[in-house]
Amino acid sequence: MAGAFLLEEMICPEEAESLRNFLSDCPLPVAPADALTASYWASPELPGNPVDELIGRLRRAPGLADLLPDSAGAEWWWQDTDNTDPPKVFHTDCNLVLPLGSDVALKSHPEWSSVMYLTDLGGATAIFHQNEVLAVWPRIGRYLLFPGAHLHCVLFPEEPPSGDRMTLLINWWTQKPHGCSPSPRIAEIAEIAPPATAPATAPASLVPPRRVLAMQREQSFEDHVEEWRAQRVPRELLSAKKDHVLAVSYLSAPPEDWWS
Repeated sequence: MAGAFLLEEMICPEEAESLRNFLSDCPLPVAPADALTASYWASPELPGNPVDELIGRLRRAPGLADLLPDSAGAEWWWQDTDNTDPPKVFHTDCNLVLPLGSDVALKSHPEWSSVMYLTDLGGATAIFHQNEVLAVWPRIGRYLLFPGAHLHCVLFPEEPPSGDRMTLLINWWTQKPHGCSPSPRIAEIAEIAPPATAPATAPASLVPPRRVLAMQREQSFEDHVEEWRAQRVPRELLSAKKDHVLAVSYLSAPPEDWWS
């Protein structure tokens, strides 16, 4: 479905809490002067923090290793929003570089974009590809992987969340993108936060990634385009949500740039 894969319980609640604590005090990445995006580049072989360690485990996980054979590594950053923040708008994940003397940015996309959910709160991640839409709601330990050039956004939640929506974003690249900051090491931020450690126990389940099966709709995407454009699940589709996932295949694809 939309080329996406979904894994459950990739981290336990204790590790999610450890990651939240680490990220809450982690310094933000800084982009160089010629880069328009900022992120960290992981060091899974020599992990210096809980995120590096997690990325190394993901890279070796059953099924994921088969999806990432040509990966040169991963960049990462995070989002932490509360009920006063608007959801992330429509976009594609990319690396943007502005060469010296040019007013045209060079854009490249990761091989895979992915989301690790660190809380159960907030709106769904929605991925759009041709006539397919996949919406995945937050669940601690849930890991969503999808092609890096796919349009996506965060939807408004059906009800105001009682706390923060926190996600760890991990993009897998076949070549290291320009401008990534070195992943911070615990020793470098020891004065900011105490070291966060992963739990001794393994995740509850490390199963191969599963593709999400789509519900076929005998209608056009345009029947729901206004609600999707408003970053809301079409009301008539809410009852079709199963296990906090909604996957829809329409009869026809939307017009180009329908979200703008």
